[in-house]
Amino acid sequence: MNSSSREREAVWQRAEAEGNGRVFCNLCGIRVFTGDDWDISHYPVPKSSGGTKTGVAHRRCNIKDNVEYVTPIAARVRRKHRWHTGVTGPGLTDDALPGGRRSNVSKTIKGKVVPRLTQAQKYRQTMAALWPHGRPE
Repeated sequence: MNSSSREREAVWQRAEAEGNGRVFCNLCGIRVFTGDDWDISHYPVPKSSGGTKTGVAHRRCNIKDNVEYVTPIAARVRRKHRWHTGVTGPGLTDDALPGGRRSNVSKTIKGKVVPRLTQAQKYRQTMAALWPHGRPE
């Protein structure tokens, strides 16, 4: 996301005040000169993880930090969140496997394909097989 020039100027001035008239990269610690390419970086907590503290970083340092640290961590957090909320997981693909847990059919031990039944339906079938003429009272 591009920052406004007013925001960039405020970040530069804040970094300049913290460095006693000099600006240092908050990622590598080397001085950032006036003509250098620089970005606003979120450090030590990335913006994707809720970080709000910003500072000046060399463009090259910021890109390297994003590629090596921020992007993989953000992807892992998204992946774990999706797993724990049930958005993704085994059997949740667009094309369910025939006979899989999300399929409408089930395979018996002998290999016969039968409609998948709910637990209540299975219970009724079992009781009917045990007591074909009704349950004795």
